[in-house]
Amino acid sequence: MAHNYTLAKQRELELVSCLNGDLSNNTKFNQVANYINNNLGYKFDLFVHSGSIQTEPGDILGYVGDKIIPIELKILQKTKTTKSHGGVSGDFWKVINSSNTGYKEFEKTSGVEKQRWDIVSNNLEIKINNHKEYIQYEKQVKANSKLKLQLENLTNKYKIKYLDILVEELKNSPQELLINVINSLILGYRKIKDIKDIKKLQKGKQLIEVQVGKFISNNIILTSKTYVANNSKILSIKRNKLALEINLDKIQIIFPVVHGNGYQGSGRTLSFKCMY
Repeated sequence: MAHNYTLAKQRELELVSCLNGDLSNNTKFNQVANYINNNLGYKFDLFVHSGSIQTEPGDILGYVGDKIIPIELKILQKTKTTKSHGGVSGDFWKVINSSNTGYKEFEKTSGVEKQRWDIVSNNLEIKINNHKEYIQYEKQVKANSKLKLQLENLTNKYKIKYLDILVEELKNSPQELLINVINSLILGYRKIKDIKDIKKLQKGKQLIEVQVGKFISNNIILTSKTYVANNSKILSIKRNKLALEINLDKIQIIFPVVHGNGYQGSGRTLSFKCMY
C-alpha cells in the first residue's frame, strides 16, 4: 500500500505542475491537464496539491477566485472506468450514534476471534491465545489454501451477523443525519471527526472526480463525474451479501466489509469500502 500511495502522490504532483502550465515529459499528464482545464466548466486560476493543505477533500484543489473546487483523481491502469470508491474505519457507523455497534468491537465480543485462533492452532499444531500471536502465522495461513478458506468462511458468517445488526441500527437512525453522512462520504470526507463537524452541508457543495482509463495504453480515456450535496431520500437500507447497501432516490452506495492488510478472514485492518 505504501508503494501505491507514493506512486499516486508522485502522479498528482506532476499533474498539478502541468495544470499550472509546466509541460511534462509524459504526454499523458499533459492530456489530463488539458482535459481538466478545458472540460470541467471552470476557468481555473491556480491548482494546488491537497497534501500540502489538507483543508478540503480531493487530491487536487482548483481555485476559481476564492472558490475551491476539490478534484479527485483516479488513474486506472487497464480498465476504462470504475465505480467511485473510498474507505472508512470499521467503527465508522458510530458517527450516527455512539451506541451503534462498531465492526471492530463486534469482532472482539462475538467470539469469532477465538474461533479463528483455534482453527489456526489445530491446523498448524500450535497454540494461539490472542490476536498478536495469531498474526505471526499469517504467512503459513496464506500458503495453505484450505486453511485460508476455512477462516474466510468463518469470517463471512460473522460478517453477515454483524451487517444484520447494523442494518437495524441504521433503519432506526434519523434519516436526515444519515443523508448528511452519505453526502459527506461522496464529497470526499472519510474521517469520523470531519463528518461530525459537518452538521449540514451547504447545498451545492461539490467534488469532481476525474478518471484516467487505460493509463498503460497509448490512448488514455478521460471521464469525469460531479458529486453534489443534495436532499436525497432514503429508499432502503439492507444487507447485500457481505455488504451494507443504502439506496437513495439519487444514488446507491454499497459498503463491503473488508479485512485489509491480509486476506478476507485475517481479522486485520477492519474497515468498509464505499462504492457508489
